Amino acid sequence: MFQLSKKFSNWKDKLRLIIAKPGWQPNELGGQLPIPEIDNNYKKYDKHPLNIGLNIYVFTQFMLIMVGIMFFMYHVEALTTFYKYFCFGLLMLSILSCGAILEQKIWAKYVEIGRLFLVVFGLNILYFQHYSSWFYLILIISSVLTIYFTIWFILNTNNINIIKYKSA
Repeated sequence: MFQLSKKFSNWKDKLRLIIAKPGWQPNELGGQLPIPEIDNNYKKYDKHPLNIGLNIYVFTQFMLIMVGIMFFMYHVEALTTFYKYFCFGLLMLSILSCGAILEQKIWAKYVEIGRLFLVVFGLNILYFQHYSSWFYLILIISSVLTIYFTIWFILNTNNINIIKYKSA
Protein backbone atom coordinates (compact mmCIF):
# COMPACT_ATOMS: atom_id res chain seq x y z
CA MET A 1 0.00 0.00 0.00
CA PHE A 2 2.85 2.37 0.81
CA GLN A 3 4.53 1.70 -2.55
CA LEU A 4 1.23 2.19 -4.38
CA SER A 5 0.47 5.43 -2.53
CA LYS A 6 3.78 6.91 -3.76
CA LYS A 7 2.29 6.91 -7.26
CA PHE A 8 -0.71 9.04 -6.23
CA SER A 9 -0.60 12.76 -6.96
CA ASN A 10 -2.65 14.09 -4.02
CA TRP A 11 -2.97 13.36 -0.30
CA LYS A 12 -6.71 12.77 -0.48
CA ASP A 13 -6.16 9.67 -2.62
CA LYS A 14 -3.33 8.47 -0.36
CA LEU A 15 -5.63 8.62 2.67
CA ARG A 16 -8.54 7.08 0.76
CA LEU A 17 -6.35 4.07 -0.10
CA ILE A 18 -6.38 3.08 3.58
CA ILE A 19 -10.17 2.76 3.76
CA ALA A 20 -11.02 1.93 0.14
CA LYS A 21 -12.00 -1.56 -1.00
CA PRO A 22 -9.24 -3.87 -2.26
CA GLY A 23 -8.02 -3.05 -5.76
CA TRP A 24 -9.06 0.62 -5.60
CA GLN A 25 -6.83 3.21 -7.17
CA PRO A 26 -7.57 6.67 -8.54
CA ASN A 27 -8.85 7.13 -12.08
CA GLU A 28 -5.52 8.71 -13.11
CA LEU A 29 -3.89 5.26 -12.62
CA GLY A 30 -6.63 3.29 -14.34
CA GLY A 31 -9.32 3.00 -11.66
CA GLN A 32 -10.45 -0.20 -9.99
CA LEU A 33 -8.17 -3.20 -10.58
CA PRO A 34 -9.82 -6.48 -11.61
CA ILE A 35 -10.21 -9.09 -8.89
CA PRO A 36 -7.83 -12.01 -9.55
CA GLU A 37 -9.24 -15.50 -9.97
CA ILE A 38 -8.85 -17.88 -7.06
CA ASP A 39 -6.42 -20.74 -7.66
CA ASN A 40 -7.98 -23.91 -6.24
CA ASN A 41 -4.55 -25.58 -6.05
CA TYR A 42 -3.14 -22.89 -3.74
CA LYS A 43 -1.60 -24.49 -0.67
CA LYS A 44 -2.61 -22.67 2.48
CA TYR A 45 -0.47 -22.02 5.53
CA ASP A 46 1.29 -25.32 6.11
CA LYS A 47 2.50 -25.30 9.71
CA HIS A 48 1.83 -28.51 11.55
CA PRO A 49 -0.54 -28.07 14.47
CA LEU A 50 0.94 -27.94 17.94
CA ASN A 51 0.69 -30.93 20.20
CA ILE A 52 -2.20 -30.89 22.67
CA GLY A 53 0.10 -30.28 25.66
CA LEU A 54 1.46 -27.08 24.14
CA ASN A 55 -2.03 -25.90 23.17
CA ILE A 56 -3.18 -26.40 26.76
CA TYR A 57 -0.03 -24.65 27.99
CA VAL A 58 -0.72 -21.56 25.84
CA PHE A 59 -4.38 -21.56 26.90
CA THR A 60 -3.34 -21.75 30.57
CA GLN A 61 -0.83 -18.94 30.15
CA PHE A 62 -3.42 -16.82 28.37
CA MET A 63 -5.89 -17.31 31.23
CA LEU A 64 -3.16 -16.31 33.72
CA ILE A 65 -2.42 -13.24 31.58
CA MET A 66 -6.10 -12.28 31.78
CA VAL A 67 -5.96 -12.63 35.58
CA GLY A 68 -2.77 -10.54 35.56
CA ILE A 69 -4.47 -7.82 33.51
CA MET A 70 -7.38 -7.82 35.94
CA PHE A 71 -5.09 -7.44 38.96
CA PHE A 72 -3.05 -4.80 37.16
CA MET A 73 -6.14 -2.73 36.40
CA TYR A 74 -7.43 -3.14 39.95
CA HIS A 75 -4.15 -2.09 41.60
CA VAL A 76 -2.85 0.42 39.03
CA GLU A 77 -3.42 3.39 41.33
CA ALA A 78 -1.28 1.88 44.10
CA LEU A 79 1.67 1.06 41.84
CA THR A 80 4.62 3.33 41.27
CA THR A 81 5.30 4.59 37.76
CA PHE A 82 8.12 2.06 37.35
CA TYR A 83 5.85 -0.85 38.24
CA LYS A 84 3.09 0.44 35.98
CA TYR A 85 5.45 0.35 33.01
CA PHE A 86 7.07 -2.90 34.16
CA CYS A 87 3.74 -4.71 34.57
CA PHE A 88 2.37 -3.35 31.30
CA GLY A 89 5.53 -4.41 29.45
CA LEU A 90 5.45 -7.84 31.05
CA LEU A 91 1.81 -8.35 30.10
CA MET A 92 2.52 -7.30 26.50
CA LEU A 93 5.58 -9.60 26.39
CA SER A 94 3.39 -12.43 27.67
CA ILE A 95 0.80 -11.92 24.95
CA LEU A 96 3.56 -11.70 22.32
CA SER A 97 5.10 -14.90 23.64
CA CYS A 98 1.80 -16.80 23.46
CA GLY A 99 1.33 -15.70 19.86
CA ALA A 100 4.91 -16.65 18.96
CA ILE A 101 4.44 -20.11 20.46
CA LEU A 102 1.26 -20.65 18.46
CA GLU A 103 3.00 -19.45 15.28
CA GLN A 104 5.90 -21.81 16.08
CA LYS A 105 8.55 -19.11 15.91
CA ILE A 106 12.06 -20.37 16.59
CA TRP A 107 12.81 -17.60 19.09
CA ALA A 108 9.64 -18.30 21.10
CA LYS A 109 11.37 -20.92 23.27
CA TYR A 110 13.92 -18.44 24.56
CA VAL A 111 11.45 -15.61 25.01
CA GLU A 112 9.00 -17.82 26.92
CA ILE A 113 11.58 -19.20 29.35
CA GLY A 114 12.95 -15.70 29.92
CA ARG A 115 9.42 -14.38 30.39
CA LEU A 116 8.61 -17.02 33.00
CA PHE A 117 11.63 -16.07 35.09
CA LEU A 118 11.02 -12.35 34.57
CA VAL A 119 7.45 -12.79 35.83
CA VAL A 120 8.53 -14.63 38.98
CA PHE A 121 11.29 -12.09 39.63
CA GLY A 122 9.05 -9.06 39.10
CA LEU A 123 6.17 -10.52 41.11
CA ASN A 124 8.40 -11.35 44.07
CA ILE A 125 10.13 -7.96 44.06
CA LEU A 126 6.71 -6.26 43.97
CA TYR A 127 5.41 -8.34 46.88
CA PHE A 128 8.62 -7.89 48.85
CA GLN A 129 8.42 -4.10 48.59
CA HIS A 130 4.68 -3.54 48.96
CA TYR A 131 3.09 -6.58 50.57
CA SER A 132 5.79 -7.99 52.84
CA SER A 133 3.32 -10.04 54.90
CA TRP A 134 2.49 -12.12 51.80
CA PHE A 135 6.05 -12.30 50.46
CA TYR A 136 7.09 -15.80 51.55
CA LEU A 137 3.82 -17.37 50.49
CA ILE A 138 4.00 -15.71 47.07
CA LEU A 139 7.70 -16.63 46.78
CA ILE A 140 7.00 -20.33 47.34
CA ILE A 141 3.91 -20.48 45.11
CA SER A 142 5.43 -18.47 42.26
CA SER A 143 8.70 -20.42 42.35
CA VAL A 144 6.91 -23.78 42.23
CA LEU A 145 4.63 -22.59 39.41
CA THR A 146 7.57 -21.19 37.44
CA ILE A 147 9.46 -24.47 37.69
CA TYR A 148 6.31 -26.40 36.77
CA PHE A 149 5.51 -24.20 33.76
CA THR A 150 9.15 -24.25 32.58
CA ILE A 151 9.27 -28.04 32.67
CA TRP A 152 5.85 -28.28 31.01
CA PHE A 153 6.90 -25.92 28.24
CA ILE A 154 10.30 -27.52 27.60
CA LEU A 155 8.92 -31.06 27.51
CA ASN A 156 6.12 -30.10 25.13
CA THR A 157 8.36 -28.11 22.77
CA ASN A 158 10.66 -31.12 22.55
CA ASN A 159 7.68 -33.49 22.06
CA ILE A 160 8.50 -35.57 25.11
CA ASN A 161 5.37 -37.18 26.51
CA ILE A 162 5.47 -37.96 30.20
CA ILE A 163 2.22 -39.88 30.06
CA LYS A 164 2.28 -42.78 27.64
CA TYR A 165 -1.05 -43.51 26.04
CA LYS A 166 -1.92 -47.10 25.21
CA SER A 167 -3.19 -47.54 21.71
CA ALA A 168 -6.24 -49.76 21.33
